[in-house]
Amino acid sequence: MGDRRTADGRRHRRGGAALILATLLAVTASCGDDEGGGAAAEESSGSTVKVYMVDGDGKLIAVEKKVDGADQMRPQGKALAAVKLLVSTTATDDPMSHWGGRCAAGAKVESLEQEGNVISVRVNGPAGVMCPRSGTALTQQRQQLAWTVVENMQASPGTAVRLYGPNRGLMWQDVVANEDVLAK
Repeated sequence: MGDRRTADGRRHRRGGAALILATLLAVTASCGDDEGGGAAAEESSGSTVKVYMVDGDGKLIAVEKKVDGADQMRPQGKALAAVKLLVSTTATDDPMSHWGGRCAAGAKVESLEQEGNVISVRVNGPAGVMCPRSGTALTQQRQQLAWTVVENMQASPGTAVRLYGPNRGLMWQDVVANEDVLAK
């Protein structure tokens, strides 16, 4: 590490930051669990969110989806990332989803906010709810959203979820996650 002077006469040290960073990386990489997985294994296992999908029996199951940095996110950030993944699902996904595909082309999840015992999700553009759904498919779609939101927000299953669409219009009011729709 040598000193040098910048054009304006200030001292500048070269190599110090790089050496510190290299040392830190070496120490971090050598720290690990008994299996030798190290910090990277812990980071990848915590970098997921839960998205609720529909299994072959018509019940909801939690599917772990990888999201870079999820382990560093607050619950609201995790829930927002999970809803974005839910909205971007495709018709060929297995397990299946009542979101995404042609109905959600161009959909954007604008925000996710909690006020008291209500979580509001705002979407812009089509978000899957524009396709005609009724009966079981509509119930499953609403429950996919409710469970994905409350699980990642670490909220009580009794927390109501509201969906607002384009122009802040209320699309669904107070959908509550129902344990009866979950796979056992």
